[in-house]
Amino acid sequence: PFLLLVDSLRRHFRNAKFLFMVRNPYAVCAGISRYRTDQPVPRGKEYFAAVAEHVVNCLALQRDNLEKHGSRGVFFTYEAMCDAPARVERRIRALVPALADLRLRQRLAVKGLYDEMLTNLNARQIARLTPEQLATVNRVFRPRRDVLDFFGYAILEPSEGSAREFGAEGDLEAPASHRRAHQRVV
Repeated sequence: PFLLLVDSLRRHFRNAKFLFMVRNPYAVCAGISRYRTDQPVPRGKEYFAAVAEHVVNCLALQRDNLEKHGSRGVFFTYEAMCDAPARVERRIRALVPALADLRLRQRLAVKGLYDEMLTNLNARQIARLTPEQLATVNRVFRPRRDVLDFFGYAILEPSEGSAREFGAEGDLEAPASHRRAHQRVV
């Protein structure tokens, strides 16, 4: 929800700091569709196309947040948080020293059902996409490829087999395009 409020938060809290995070958009689509199939969609829209539009719009908003407010925060991907938690912890602590006791590598409650270590579930989520769903998502993502490219996520083609091939690993640092434009996200 705070994705939309960064400008307002900065106006109201002079020393506001931000954690900017994104996740592989295919995994996000799969996750949303798995649990929220009862949600209304705009008239004439296919449910999965509406999900993909929502996801790419959120990525575009996060890109805008980074471009406007990146110097006030830390950017990382879900993939980096799962795969290199100690590095992400250090970056967050550098931004907010009061979080000195932050530990990402711990058992966490998952949906109130069970506890699990922080784990990258992208490959599992993406594997749930049917070829038809993947085709629908790609129809939405292709015209907005610049948004995916900004964060280092590629268009997933059905012939590509491994999560590694389509950006499931993610990048700990700011997207390359953002680094070029702003040198470094603190």
